[in-house]
Amino acid sequence: MRKKLFFIFLIFLLGFANGEDLIKEGISSLVRKDYQKAIELFKQSGKKSPGIFYNLALSYWGKGDKGYAIYYLKKALKADPFYKRANMALSKIENKREGKQIIDKKLSYFLFLSLYFILNLYIFFSIIRLVKFRKTLFVFILLLLIASIPLLLQNNFLSKGNKAVIVEKGKVNLYAEPDDNSLIIYSLNEGEEISIISELGGWYQIKKGDTYFGWIKGSDIKKL
Repeated sequence: MRKKLFFIFLIFLLGFANGEDLIKEGISSLVRKDYQKAIELFKQSGKKSPGIFYNLALSYWGKGDKGYAIYYLKKALKADPFYKRANMALSKIENKREGKQIIDKKLSYFLFLSLYFILNLYIFFSIIRLVKFRKTLFVFILLLLIASIPLLLQNNFLSKGNKAVIVEKGKVNLYAEPDDNSLIIYSLNEGEEISIISELGGWYQIKKGDTYFGWIKGSDIKKL
């Protein structure tokens, strides 16, 4: 039994040593700008630490795969949210992005405030018993509620989906249905982060911010 435990421990030590050697070789390859070799070595090491994810991000960035670079930077931050180098690198990339989507929530706030104001008026007219105005306000309240429900669903319930990053190079189409021939709603850029809502036959129903919903091919994204 002791011999068996000794051999298991020895195999573990050899594996650990081999992994460390692969990491050192990977860093040397990264310095030499042999990015593909560096990627292979980091992955072969079997390590899944913020530092390895960061080095993989640098390797993919050097190789020109911006989507994978952002993916591994986010993986590093998922493992350690305070990993300084990954935070700095991601900030620089985000600042350089063109056509960055700015989410405008003014409509949501307007509908909420309108609903709040009209509800207060309805209560006031109920107190002073102006039935005619009450009926008109009741119709307005119903219309505002109907308009608000989709926004509430988008902002709260659908935002709980799993995160993913666009890794396909260039622009990726967002379709109305899980079909290449369906209507193209929007084009997403490499490296953009999305939320996954559901999956169907190799397609993912996704959400981008509070604005865009649709279907995207599973091969175009990588889950965080």
